[in-house]
Amino acid sequence: MSVAAVTAPPASTVTALPIDQKGWLGWLAENTPLDWRPDEWDGRHWLFTGDPESAATAIWRCNSAGCHVAVRASRHLCRACYEQFLDSGLNREEFATTGRRALVRSLPGSRPSCTVEREGVRCALEASVMGACELHYKQWRYKFRRSQTELELAAWLRVHAEPRPVGVSCRVGGCAGTSSARVSLCTYHRERWRRHRREKGLTDADLDCWTASQAPRLTGFQFSLVGLPELLRHEVLYALAQRDAQRPTLSPIATRLVVRTLAEVDSIAALTDTKLRSLSYDDRNGDAHWNDIVRLIRAAFHQFRGVDPLDQPVWELSDLGLPSRTRAGIRINPRRLDVTQLRQDWLRRLLAVWVKEANPDNVTFRRTFEGCLSASRALTARPGGGHDPGALKITDMDAVVAAIRDRQRKTAPANCPTGLDPSCSPPSSTCSTSVAVCRSSTTSHPRSPAIRTTRSRTKTPPRTKPARPSPNWSSPSSTPKPT
Repeated sequence: MSVAAVTAPPASTVTALPIDQKGWLGWLAENTPLDWRPDEWDGRHWLFTGDPESAATAIWRCNSAGCHVAVRASRHLCRACYEQFLDSGLNREEFATTGRRALVRSLPGSRPSCTVEREGVRCALEASVMGACELHYKQWRYKFRRSQTELELAAWLRVHAEPRPVGVSCRVGGCAGTSSARVSLCTYHRERWRRHRREKGLTDADLDCWTASQAPRLTGFQFSLVGLPELLRHEVLYALAQRDAQRPTLSPIATRLVVRTLAEVDSIAALTDTKLRSLSYDDRNGDAHWNDIVRLIRAAFHQFRGVDPLDQPVWELSDLGLPSRTRAGIRINPRRLDVTQLRQDWLRRLLAVWVKEANPDNVTFRRTFEGCLSASRALTARPGGGHDPGALKITDMDAVVAAIRDRQRKTAPANCPTGLDPSCSPPSSTCSTSVAVCRSSTTSHPRSPAIRTTRSRTKTPPRTKPARPSPNWSSPSSTPKPT
């Protein structure tokens, strides 16, 4: 038996609030580090921009020369570059160095200027379509469709277009775009504003509130929390900051998937179990990030309410500091242990005290819990069920020792000469640990004879003497004398 065999499905440990939401928000703000990833996190705009050169951020640039697009693995190509790579006839190394791409994507705010120029003055707006800024392109398209000009775009820009002055910055916080229109929004946000006005009935008076809740046009390196409710925003930020102490990397793409799913959520701590199960992800990386966020928020919510996680009927193994059995030691899926399998309350409390004081590793905890589980089952079958530690007798402790030894014999490999698991060093460590736990439970009950009698009843196996060699009658010295 292993811990994985006795893990339980998510239990009903999170219920709907009421809680002091103001106090919970203040607790989160107080316990969230202000200097979390200062080179990547913009706390003013709630914007994260991952650094592809950082080992703590799981994001990389496209492996093609000059391409800035984010990819989820090193030495990979983005979709546009991969399609051009297939048509190029080059191998990956040649394409990564020479490129030969027909399309080069650039970041907003870093595009070249519009090609319109008059008397040494060049248009200050960014080029967006075939060397023209959006404003000049729309002017040419309007005239061309109405047969007001027969010139192509490049010729029309040289003959008729006039340069535009420097545009103002977009009103959305963190956005690198500019605008020269009446509404100081970049092209991306201006189109979103028009759509939201039409769909939600917004007016010009709602523009300030609307821009305060909008994220900039995100790249693959970024995610934003500005669109979430205030309490949920602080919960996610707290969980991400705490996650850095347990996980080696943070994926901006996976975090964006989590944020997108939380659009209709007000607080993670207030989610019911039914709602939590519905928030699952097809992406394994996103699911791992979501499980970490939920686990850390649950632990923080228990701490805020003054509840010890070890007093709960279901324990989260990651909260106990127990790593995964994988090579990396990182738990992808949440593992919870149902300690109500220990029928005796005193045994559950004693195990919790032992975990706090001993800080065991994964193997020690697994063996000790299995031993306690065997002891609990043995005591349950005894008269009284073993619920009163002061009433334990010699026969109860004998039953505990016998149950643990019987479990060891059943789980031992067939080639074990002693009948016990040879990986247990010493072979009876599980038995001795569990018996020690049971002994410590009776120290406050002097009338219980279990302590002194168990030591006398637990006998060490006698040392076997080597067999005496039989006499060699064929030897001349050992030939019997004739009578």
